[in-house]
Amino acid sequence: MPKRKRPEKESSTPVKKDSSSHVTKKEALRFEVELEFVQCLANPDYIHHLALKGTLDDVKFIKYLKYMQDTWTKPEYSRFLTFPNCLNYLHLLQESTFRQMAKNPQFIADVNYQRDLHFFHHKTA
Repeated sequence: MPKRKRPEKESSTPVKKDSSSHVTKKEALRFEVELEFVQCLANPDYIHHLALKGTLDDVKFIKYLKYMQDTWTKPEYSRFLTFPNCLNYLHLLQESTFRQMAKNPQFIADVNYQRDLHFFHHKTA
């Protein structure tokens, strides 16, 4: 019986189309840090923590969130997400109203409840 070829492992970082380019350790580390951070946004309690610290009021941080949204919604990046619902929260964080409401513990409790309902009633194919 002929040996089967093993499928090649998918790269852990997005690779540029240009075959002459390579991913440096610094780029790989940045990718991993950003991936971890963007997925933390899938947790409304973490968003609440950021709001209470005043991080969500920082103009530089708001610009960083915009950069993250522009980057992580691209298929070559989003395919690495374990918790893709973080992109929904990233989208909501673009709105100043949501950022302000994230300071309210009851609002976050309601968001958690709605998230739990979604996953409870979600049907997989």
